Amino acid sequence: MKPPGSAMDIEIGASLAEMARLHDAADAFLQDAAADERTRFAVLFTIEEIVCNIIGYAHDDDKPHLIRLRFEHGAEAIAVEVVDDGRPFDPSAQPPVDTGLAPEQRPLGGLGIFITRGLASDMSYRREGRHNRLSLRFDRPGRLREKI
Repeated sequence: MKPPGSAMDIEIGASLAEMARLHDAADAFLQDAAADERTRFAVLFTIEEIVCNIIGYAHDDDKPHLIRLRFEHGAEAIAVEVVDDGRPFDPSAQPPVDTGLAPEQRPLGGLGIFITRGLASDMSYRREGRHNRLSLRFDRPGRLREKI
C-alpha cells in the first residue's frame, strides 16, 4: 500500500486511444492506495467522463493536445486534478439537470456532470492562463456522502 500523501502524475494525448492507458494507471494507483470498490468506481467513472468530454468538445482544431492528471491519496480522501488546454469550461457552474422531466423532454447532455457531482465529494474549477484546472475530491468510506 502506498503511504498517505503519495501521488501519481500522468499525461495523455487528447485521444480516445489513450483511455485504456489512463484507466489502467489510475486503477493501479487506486489499488495501491487501498481505495475501496465504491471509491475506485467513483474516481474511474468520473475521470473517464471528464476526459472523454475534453477529448470530444474542448478543442476546435486537429492539433495534438495533452491532458494532465494528478492523483493524490490521504487517509480521508483521494484527490484528482485534471488540467487541459481546451476552451474554458467550468463543469461546476453548469445548471443542474431537471431529473423530474421525462427523458424525452430533457435537453441532451448534462447527465455526466450530474453524476460526477454526485460521486465526487467536492468539485472546483479555475482557469489559469490557457488551462482549465478541475479539482475533485472523493472521500473515503465513512466520509462518503450520499448525493444521488
